[in-house]
Amino acid sequence: MEKTVKDKRLLDGPLGYVVYIMLGVVLAILLRTFCFTIGKVPSGSMEPTIAIGDRIFINRLINKSSIQRGEIIIFHPTIDPSKIFVKRLIGVGGDTVRIDNGVVYVNGIQLVEPYVKNKDLLSMEELTVPKDEFFFLGDNRANSDDARYWEVKTVKKSAIVGSLAFNITEVLGH
Repeated sequence: MEKTVKDKRLLDGPLGYVVYIMLGVVLAILLRTFCFTIGKVPSGSMEPTIAIGDRIFINRLINKSSIQRGEIIIFHPTIDPSKIFVKRLIGVGGDTVRIDNGVVYVNGIQLVEPYVKNKDLLSMEELTVPKDEFFFLGDNRANSDDARYWEVKTVKKSAIVGSLAFNITEVLGH
């Protein structure tokens, strides 16, 4: 007579469900901490691209050395590292940036900025962006606390949090 051995696994039954739920929670926390996060935009400095109250999906896995002019970046501003800003990258290390009556020039070439709907006539003397630093402006130029007003006009690479992956509010249509 042959004996049958039941295949009993440790994670079968209620204990298994608890372990799998805990692993899922830990994985979600790790992904949110190191890979992606969601933020709510508190100001209108990026309007109309991003509106007040929009929820945005932030990619934390960016290569900070390869971000490009025109990208929307999330960072800790030099003026107050406890805050997080969302702005458009205008100048990278080595670029010269100048603003004449609201018109932005990078390396002597006028930027074409179709995303700027609310312009102003502010001017700023030419500035050379230091290596491993960045120069940012908001899309809503008439209502943006950005590099034009900061004492230290550039942001160090180490202050970059991530880049805008997508606007959740826009995608969901709310």
